[in-house]
Amino acid sequence: MENNKEKEKSVGDKVGQTEAEGLEISLMPERAVVIPRIIRSRFLFFLAALIVILTTAIIVWLYASWHFEKIGMEVRRIQGEIQLLEAKSASYLGKRDEIIGLEDKAARVENILNNHIYWTRFFSLLESYTIPDIYFGDFSADTKGVIHLNATARDLVSVAKQDIVFSNAPDFIKEVKTSGIRKLPKGVSASFSLTLVDGVFRK
Repeated sequence: MENNKEKEKSVGDKVGQTEAEGLEISLMPERAVVIPRIIRSRFLFFLAALIVILTTAIIVWLYASWHFEKIGMEVRRIQGEIQLLEAKSASYLGKRDEIIGLEDKAARVENILNNHIYWTRFFSLLESYTIPDIYFGDFSADTKGVIHLNATARDLVSVAKQDIVFSNAPDFIKEVKTSGIRKLPKGVSASFSLTLVDGVFRK
């Protein structure tokens, strides 16, 4: 009987040991167990995000380096082409300067011709507006473009008529001033100052 009880006790002890070995018993509070798990999961998330960010940064840096290197190669190619064109065009620079000089000379000649004084038209108009009893001798022009004529007339009436004729010559004279009228043994002398219309001395 005692042997049977001892056997049952030893079997019970073995079963208890087996059950105890299959269970994990923790004396730590549940909160103290959960926090390390949260920290571990967040650390893993941070590590994954860091890997993604670093990978993206490396890819962007590689692309930027490639892109700028490509731009640099293009710039160097264009600079080479420019230098080649400059070398080819160096022989034409002298001709270019010569052509520019000829253009300047042509422009000056054209300006001189456009502003050249043609006295023929002036004398033709003066003759057509001169009355029979008056004669013109010396004439001069001032810096303002006014023509001064010295005239000899038969009498004062002829001087007055000439003044009226000049005053009514819109295609020839803008303004006329008569001065210096003097009586001479053989007539009357006078001076006419004529402000001509634009274009009288142009061809």
